[in-house]
Amino acid sequence: MDCQNYSKKYNVDPKDLEIEKIQVFHSRFANGQMTFQDALGQNMLIVVPIYNNTFSSITENSPHVATMFKFEQNQFKLKNSYFDQKRRKVISIDEKLPVYKEFQDLAKMNPRQYRDIPHANYLQHVHQIDPNFNNQNYILSHTGLSVKFKNKRKF
Repeated sequence: MDCQNYSKKYNVDPKDLEIEKIQVFHSRFANGQMTFQDALGQNMLIVVPIYNNTFSSITENSPHVATMFKFEQNQFKLKNSYFDQKRRKVISIDEKLPVYKEFQDLAKMNPRQYRDIPHANYLQHVHQIDPNFNNQNYILSHTGLSVKFKNKRKF
């Protein structure tokens, strides 16, 4: 869309726009700041790192960034941007699953216990939430970024 059409459609001059980036958090880490659900409730998209391969490895996890666009029935919905996984266009992540920061903390506390699958705190916790969880499933970062367009002339 060119600037002239943009101005007509949104009744604002693009030169007057400013982009504000806002850090948003998983509810367990928000401490009074904007949560993922707050941002989604304001129709803001969120860019957030997600990780898989957390089931069998502490250090060789596979991160990439996805766009979170919805929260429903305790599930975050994200558009999968990973090229090799185009068949899986939408990723659902249960809000109760540990986030990557919690995963790292649990793994660092006792790496030996983490590898001992029957007794691993992380794996037991994850399987209580999702009995089918495996290396192909994703967990969220505890934080992401959202953007908001602001009219510079209104401030």
